[in-house]
Amino acid sequence: MIWIREWLFNTSVAIVLAATLLLIWRVFNPPITFRAQPEAVAALRVPSQAMSNLHALSQWYDIPFDQLLTMYAVANDFFPKGPLPAIELDELKRSYVTNFNRLRRQYSARDTRPFFELFQNLLEEIEYFPVPLEYEYMFSDTWGPRQGTDILDRANIRGRIPVLSMTSGHIQQAGWHTRQGYHVVVVTQNGSRFLYAHLNSLDIATGQQIVAGQKLGTMGDSGTNFADSVPVHLHIAISPKVPFAENFWINPYPFLRHMEGAKVQIF
Repeated sequence: MIWIREWLFNTSVAIVLAATLLLIWRVFNPPITFRAQPEAVAALRVPSQAMSNLHALSQWYDIPFDQLLTMYAVANDFFPKGPLPAIELDELKRSYVTNFNRLRRQYSARDTRPFFELFQNLLEEIEYFPVPLEYEYMFSDTWGPRQGTDILDRANIRGRIPVLSMTSGHIQQAGWHTRQGYHVVVVTQNGSRFLYAHLNSLDIATGQQIVAGQKLGTMGDSGTNFADSVPVHLHIAISPKVPFAENFWINPYPFLRHMEGAKVQIF
């Protein structure tokens, strides 16, 4: 019985010592307070190659992609000076996979939670690219005052390319706007708004429930003041619900590039 008492005593001492050391470590190594500028979060200058590499690494090492993407963005202050130079896969692995748990401890969970939830919601909501498999198009990062991304029809023919909903949800608006022309606003279950503007025609109506991949209309140039000089295109804008800003819009470009492989075949 004596050895049992000694074992319990030694175990208790070890636990108290470990707890004391952990407390001391936390005192001298507090989590970093992170306060990103909403403008930098909105611009989301994540390099396309980095995003695809992070997605591959998340699958290989069984780390949730939304968490890995959050740590990458937070560690780089959401790229306030623009996209980083190209980063090789091995460097991403060393910096953000090998050190993933250290990064999570380094930043306050309270500070990073809004950004994690932002990425989590959008990556769960977006299921398809808005252009079907059979059509040729082009787009680049056009983030700026118009707060969206333009996808251009390479053939520049009004009504040629069907526009598909990237998400499921309900149609909050479907109709005419002076600047946006024929447009559709889809609201998801999480409250994110997806705007599809300058359509040539509409295939849905306000109040309708839709599923991801459903046809909203066709690509056009309606609502533009200089329709003869503006190419046929789709303007996409995304406004997720976030706790750190009102009427917040985020750059769709990284998500569009990420979902380019998820296209609907309609023929």
